[in-house]
Amino acid sequence: MPILQIIDNYDRNAKLGTLFETRVGKGKLLVCAMDLDTDLQDRPAAQQLRTSLIEYVNSKEFEPDHELNIDLLEKLLKN
Repeated sequence: MPILQIIDNYDRNAKLGTLFETRVGKGKLLVCAMDLDTDLQDRPAAQQLRTSLIEYVNSKEFEPDHELNIDLLEKLLKN
């Protein structure tokens, strides 16, 4: 289940997972589909979100509940 979803447009109303966490094998993964790298000096909200996500991933609280197998993860990331 996504942590953050957006709705693509009013007519189609598709919920798109923008941010999700998962376990994959023995590892943990946080996937973010937003640009949190470009021109951060001009985008304080993006800079703060990036900082917060990095702190979260490095904390003890980062323990994803759900697990994806590697084949499904590859399929999701290719689309």
